[in-house]
This record gives sequence, structure tokens and C-alpha cells, in this order.
Amino acid sequence: MKNAHISRYSIAGIFAVVVLFVALFCLVQISPLLQLQTPDQVVERAYWIESGESSINPSELRSKPFKAVKGTFAKGNLQSEAWMRVRVNHGNNPSLLVVRPAFSEELYVYQEDEHGQWIKHSGGLRLSSTEKKYITQTMTVPVILTGKQETQGVSVLYVHIRSATAYFHANAYPTGEYLAYNTQLSTGIGMYLGVSLLFVSLCLVLWLVTSDRVWLEVVLYDFSCAFFAATQSGALFSALPGVDGVTATSIYTFSVILVTFAMCRFNVSCLQFFRAPSWLTRFYQLCYLPAFLACGLVLVEQHAYALMAMNTTIAVSCVVGLYGITVIRGDDPVVLNIYRVFSTLYAVVPLWYVVSNVLQLTMSSFVLFLASGQNNIFTLVMVVMMVGYRAWQKALRQMALQTEKEILSARLIMEEEKLKEASSFLSMIVHELKNPLNFIRLASSNLAEKLLNQPETTKVLQQIQSSVSNIDNVLERSQQVDAQSMGKLVIQRSACDLGWLVRDTMAQFEDDERIYVHGPAQLAGVVDMDLLALILRNLLENALKYSEPGTEVELVYEKQKDIFRLNVLNTVGRAGYPDPGKLFHKFYRSSEAMHVSGSGLGLYWVKQVVRMMDGDIQYAVKNKRICFEVWIPC
Repeated sequence: MKNAHISRYSIAGIFAVVVLFVALFCLVQISPLLQLQTPDQVVERAYWIESGESSINPSELRSKPFKAVKGTFAKGNLQSEAWMRVRVNHGNNPSLLVVRPAFSEELYVYQEDEHGQWIKHSGGLRLSSTEKKYITQTMTVPVILTGKQETQGVSVLYVHIRSATAYFHANAYPTGEYLAYNTQLSTGIGMYLGVSLLFVSLCLVLWLVTSDRVWLEVVLYDFSCAFFAATQSGALFSALPGVDGVTATSIYTFSVILVTFAMCRFNVSCLQFFRAPSWLTRFYQLCYLPAFLACGLVLVEQHAYALMAMNTTIAVSCVVGLYGITVIRGDDPVVLNIYRVFSTLYAVVPLWYVVSNVLQLTMSSFVLFLASGQNNIFTLVMVVMMVGYRAWQKALRQMALQTEKEILSARLIMEEEKLKEASSFLSMIVHELKNPLNFIRLASSNLAEKLLNQPETTKVLQQIQSSVSNIDNVLERSQQVDAQSMGKLVIQRSACDLGWLVRDTMAQFEDDERIYVHGPAQLAGVVDMDLLALILRNLLENALKYSEPGTEVELVYEKQKDIFRLNVLNTVGRAGYPDPGKLFHKFYRSSEAMHVSGSGLGLYWVKQVVRMMDGDIQYAVKNKRICFEVWIPC
């Protein structure tokens, strides 16, 4: 069973490592496919946010306050529209203006022809199918070579944008080279989405193997990242050409909501590995609320506000997460440091994206697409390392426990053998001593009858008989305890008269005149008669032995419903009060009781046997008298 358990985790670990290396290899191969090596022909980009103008003549744009921007244009999640001015240095070669992403509600590109007329190119998901003139992942517009170029080989184009998405980028490339690259780009995006599905499949397999719920959280997070990348790159809408603008915007917004929700769920799941402050877990759980609120905003087509709510949630959760990794604690420093390193990585990337969006900072092309891929890798590697290391440690602990169990089993067998040998030795000793003791008892009794007229000799013979009885009692107690500890005692209940049993046991004592019995003469019950008689005999012997000579011993018994109760009370003798904490321990005898013969086994045996009979015994002091109370189901 131990080997099967280790093998299960070993197979899962090997499978995870192999798939992870395959995925990383694929991502390394994909990276060149996402970048066009041809230099960008754009020499200037500038933007201007439209503020309430319903329609603008492109000729008026020359007087608008455009602000220069490098790289990606982050317009933020604004309801207002935006314009981008692009200057392209194309020389005398045919070029294409490439506007990313293709996913936008409306996208228009204006350029002036050689006659001074403005040519309008249309794209975007809100437009009719005849107006959607863009290739799969981007909208491309040919740059017209005219005599009205600002300088030789430089043309100016204006891009009009209306979309809930935050980032746009405009590049210009030679037409032939870009068309070849576009096919390559589609292949790269397809490979990336395939690798993402490979990640999800790996996590599902690991969940089935280990039954650890954290893998389901990784599945949700990696799937949401892949879904987000598919919508942002336009790949999803290329596969769904019939989607209208409102539905497409809703799908995109929902992908952002899903990423946010999955990220918070993933953090809650990871915190179970550590001792985290309760407020940190509650914070991530409270982040579910903005996600649900954003879903409501999507239903009423307030996509910009939903995206702003998600951006705010992501930013705040990443900041809190970066602080949270400094306050969590863990028993294993390896797992804790793994979590801290990778949590920092997958918190910084989305934080960088969101802050850049809010502050409208410049970012490189395809940063969002690449960021979602990085987070896929970060989360998968982190959880593989954390869960794998934890499983390895668990397997080592189980192996250590199994080894310790085997050692303890061997020791137990040895102790049982020793106990059996000791029990056999005790039985042999008792058997060998019984005959001499019986001979001494019989011989002293015969001598006492013959020497009745010699009081001193008779007294010595009586002392001999008393000593023999004491030795016999010690041997009898030892045999009783040995039988109980070896499991040889078997409870055999039968119907009997408890009143007769009590009085018959009491009559076996020579000084029975000291015993005062209180209870009904006849009392029906179902008990083990032999064991009950031995229990009563032990208690009465103790009471007569350790009380002051000549004082009475009181025996009270009764039956309450199906419980037989028995109290034995005696005055305090020379030995004093016993220690309640040690009274029922094996071999316990107080220092003051050493003047009386005894083995220290009687009360220990009584307690063990009473419990075997589903009863109990208690010691108490009542009216300055020692009291033992026994109750047994009958």
C-alpha cells in the first residue's frame, strides 16, 4: 500500500514535469511568431480624447491638441471616443497600417488621397458585415502614396476608436512582408491557445490523481487567462463571425471579470498551505462582490464601468497580495518561498498592465497577450512545485511512520513474548508454592490441636498460619492481575440473588462480626457471580486490614433500575488516607501501610475488572471514613 501511494504521486510528478517542459518548449517556439522582425515604419504616434463632439470633419483634426505617445496607446476604460494620429515613413513602397486589436466596437481610419479627398476605412464589431474590412487579428489599411504627403515618403493617417478595451497599437509594415507574417501570427496564437489547453488538461489530470482542490482553481485561472487572450487578440471572434457588437463587447468584458474572479479564488485556495491572517482570506473573498456587480453592469450594457470596476479590483488585490506575502507564515520554508517568488511575479504583471491602463502609460505591442501567457506559466509552475514538494514530504513522512510502525510492531511482539514468559513463570511459581504452603498450613493446624495446653506455642502456630494466608493472598492477587492483563478473564453473566451473594462472601471472613450489612436479603440481578464475589472480597479485605482493629466496616448495597450499587466504608487506620491519584495504580502502597502485608494489586485489579463489566469504582471520604463505591450494570 505504501509503494502504491508513492507510485501514484511519482507518476503524477513525472507527467507534470514532462508536460511542463513540452509546454515551455512550445512557448519558446511561439515567441518569434508573435514578433515581426521588419522595422516599424511609423515615425510618430499621437492621441487626442474626443470630448463631446458628435461628428468631426477630418480636416479639422490638424488643429486638435494631439499628444505624442510611444508604443501602445492606452486610452483607458472610457466611454468617450479617441483619435490617434499616425505618421508613416514608407518611401515609395506599398505599406499597410496595422491597428491592434481587431476587437473594437467601431474603428475608422482616415487618409487623404492625391486629390485632397478623405478616404474612410471601416472596421469594428458594431458595423455591418460589409464594412468589416480587417484580417483575423488586426485591421489593416493600405497607406496611399499621394502627392500631398507632408514630406517625401511620409503620410499621415487618423484612427478613430470607439471601444471598451483599453489598449491600441498602430504599426506600418511593407505589404508583402506583413501578409506573410499575419499567417504566421495566426499560427502562433493558435499554438499559444493549444498550450493553454495543455496546461488545463495537465491540471485536470493532477486533480484526478491527487484529489487536491487547488488544481481545480488552477484550471479555472489558466482557462480564464486563455479565454482572455483569445478575446483580446480577436481569435475568438474570428471563430464566431456572426457575433454582433454588443455581444462581442459583453464577451470581452466577461473574460476580464472571469480572470479577476479566478485570480481571487486562486489566492484563497493557495492560502490554505500557510498560516495566513484571517483578514487576508476575507479580503480575497470580498473581491468576489465586484465581479458579481460587474456581471450586472454587463447585463445593462455598461461595459466601461464594469471594466473600470475590474481594473480597480485587480490593482487593489495585487497591492494587497504583495503585502500579504510578507505576513503569511508556513511550517515549511521551501513551500513558503516558492509561493512568495511566484506570487510576486503573477501579481506584478497584471498590476503593471492595470496601472499603465489607468495612467495611460506606454506599453509594448502585444503586452496583454504575452502577460496572460506568463501568468499561465507562473501559476502552473508554482502549484506544481508547491503541491509536488508537499506530496514528496508527505510520502517521506508516511515512509517514516511506516518504518516506526514496523519497529513498534516488532517491539510489541517481543514484549508479548516476554509477557507470556513472565506469565508462565508466575504460574509455575504459584503452582510450586501452593503445595508447600498447604502442607505448612495443615501441619501448623494439626500441631495447634495437639498443643492446645501450650498457649505460647499455639500463638506461634497461629502466626505461621496468618503468614501463610498472607502469602497465599499475594499469590492469588498476582494470578488475578495476570489473568486480567493477559485477557484470560471472560465475563459470564447469569441470574443470581445478589443479597445471598453479598452475605455468603461476608461470612467467609473470620472477623465477620465487624462487618455490618445494609441491604435487602433478596435482590435479583444478572452479573458474573464469581468476579463480583472476588471484587467484594478484595474490598472487604482492604477495609478490615487498614481500619483500626475492632472498628466496624459498613457494607451498603442496593439496586437502582438496572444498576447494582455497592458501598464499603471503614474508619481511617494507622496507614491514613490513601493518595487518590495513585490509589488504583499497580503496586501502589503508601509508606504508612508497609506494616501490613499486601501486594498493592487488589484495588488495581478491582478497577480493571469493574470496567470490563461496564461499571466503575470511585474513592471518596465521607464523614471522615474511607468509602469505595462500585456500580455495575445488572
